[in-house]
Amino acid sequence: MYVNNIIDIIKGSMLYGDVENAYKMILKGRSIAEKNRNQAQIRLFRCMELMIRGEIGTDDFIKSLKDLNIRSIKYVENKNEYIDSIINVFLYSISRYNIRYPEYINKRIDP
Repeated sequence: MYVNNIIDIIKGSMLYGDVENAYKMILKGRSIAEKNRNQAQIRLFRCMELMIRGEIGTDDFIKSLKDLNIRSIKYVENKNEYIDSIINVFLYSISRYNIRYPEYINKRIDP
């Protein structure tokens, strides 16, 4: 399975509030990256995991992803747009569902 497919599943799961599936896919993606010894992908999945758990803040998450060298991910034409899409989905979902894995509210948070 390509990393792009895993990331698409993670983003879709996050948007629909299925944090359990997103977390499982993050761990699966990281294990595939570790098997392939791809450091950029390992850091990408590790950043996602830490963000879901609430162990890093949004500024650290954004800085970590922006600093990644993701040329090793197949079929990514524009690095900045790709990273921005991941950031936007995570920030939107985390604020919408008040995510702090493993405890979260699977309902929309209204202001």
